[in-house]
Amino acid sequence: SIRRMKYHPEYFMLGDKGIKFLKKENGKLKIKKVLQGYSKSCVCIQEGDANSIWVGQGGVAPEKLNYDLQLDSITQVKGYGIQEGLPTTNYVLPMPFGDSVIFTTERGLYKYSNGKDFFYPSFLNKYLNGGKINAVAKDKKGNVFVVEGNDKKMLVKQNDSAFNVLEKPFFKIQKNFVTDIFLIQGDKDTNGTVENVFF
Repeated sequence: SIRRMKYHPEYFMLGDKGIKFLKKENGKLKIKKVLQGYSKSCVCIQEGDANSIWVGQGGVAPEKLNYDLQLDSITQVKGYGIQEGLPTTNYVLPMPFGDSVIFTTERGLYKYSNGKDFFYPSFLNKYLNGGKINAVAKDKKGNVFVVEGNDKKMLVKQNDSAFNVLEKPFFKIQKNFVTDIFLIQGDKDTNGTVENVFF
């Protein structure tokens, strides 16, 4: 996966065999740095707090990488599992969630507390069925789109910060296997108020 970095916005980070940092030059992305000290396959990566990256690899426990200020090398690698609050260590993947990161698991969504260095179930789980989350995304209005198993639903944010569950628009694709969600902001004719959702 490739992501623009929040704390180093001049760079994009690319998960491959290890992690590479890219810059855009003449309209093209070029590799500028390779993070030393980590060479595992990085199926899914997300930027954590300053100078940290979360790595999800599907069948193994997620890891948090801390790196130096120069983006040259790893300073610490820590794996997380059941002792750190996760329900399992399989298919725990970090996903972008607004300005933060949320983790998909085989038993719902989880959030990480940096202060306690521990994982906790997301409050959004009360709107879900406790199954495996394949994909999740949050739009600018705070609405949440979720793929849980083969079920697709939208959690529509209310004025009191609660959510209504909307499933009917997605009935036609319920049997399709979906592993990602893309939110595309509306064009100028909608003043950016409408987002297109692609499963």
